[in-house]
Amino acid sequence: MTNAHDYLATIERLGAAQFADTNLSTSHAGVAHRVRVHRIARASATSVASIGVLGGGAWGTLALLDGAADSRTPGVSPSASTTPSPPEDATILEYTVVSFSTGDRLDEWVVDAALALGVDEQALLDAIATAAPGDANPEGWIKPGSYTVGPDASPAKIARSLVAQRVAQLETLGVPREQWQDVITKASLVEAETQLASDMPKVARVIQNRLDQAMPLQLESPLLYVVRPDVNLVSDDGYAVDSPYNTYMYEGLPPAAINSPSDAAVDAVLHPAAGDWLYFVVVNTDNGETLFATTFEEHAENVMVFNEWFSEQEQAG
Repeated sequence: MTNAHDYLATIERLGAAQFADTNLSTSHAGVAHRVRVHRIARASATSVASIGVLGGGAWGTLALLDGAADSRTPGVSPSASTTPSPPEDATILEYTVVSFSTGDRLDEWVVDAALALGVDEQALLDAIATAAPGDANPEGWIKPGSYTVGPDASPAKIARSLVAQRVAQLETLGVPREQWQDVITKASLVEAETQLASDMPKVARVIQNRLDQAMPLQLESPLLYVVRPDVNLVSDDGYAVDSPYNTYMYEGLPPAAINSPSDAAVDAVLHPAAGDWLYFVVVNTDNGETLFATTFEEHAENVMVFNEWFSEQEQAG
């Protein structure tokens, strides 16, 4: 008769190979799926937050106890002779894994997450707003990654678990609590405005230099966050929208983040590059090439580089 120790050991051994054949160890693509876990393996399956760093043993618990290979576990199909049968008195528990990708909007993510978790959409959004530090829009307070949610978890419990990851990140980095919101907001701007991670420290420096000199940030990304040109028809006078997210109209940072920034964006804000740049422009959106300038005259020349590249793209069809 197979005991609990043998059962988990076999799961760990088989799961390591199966985990290696997935992309979950390196990717956090959008995922929402349910996994069935026997109570005897509960400790192995619920002791971590992100499935992307579970490792072979815990992945074995989540995947092999689900019954067999499926669309999430390509390449390995454990046979009945190699996968142990669960103890007769094992209780089946259902866990849900939800993923939050870099740059996701909270309001859009909540729609899918609430459905996957079986909770009310507005209740989950309100709970996240309550769990997030401060009174601002809770955008940005869910750290990109994958999260395993236990059965029958309330919206409040789910929200606390999600927000705790971002809070833990800021605490680990030694960011004073009174600076948390500004760091997340700046990082979201860096995330939205930068194509190449290598340019993030420079973009962070431009943002800080303009703030230090009381210059309007004049960034499009916060305005686009409000007007939503991806779903709304926006007229040419979109820059006239009276909103604190309109950094052409109002000085300083927008009141909250505009996306969920990556670790690289947060690091760039905390460790900006040294320089006196006040302007930047992406001059080639195919490869992300970005030019930085100290004066408006230099910036105007860089904009001409972009215009030339854009004209070439139009002529090429």
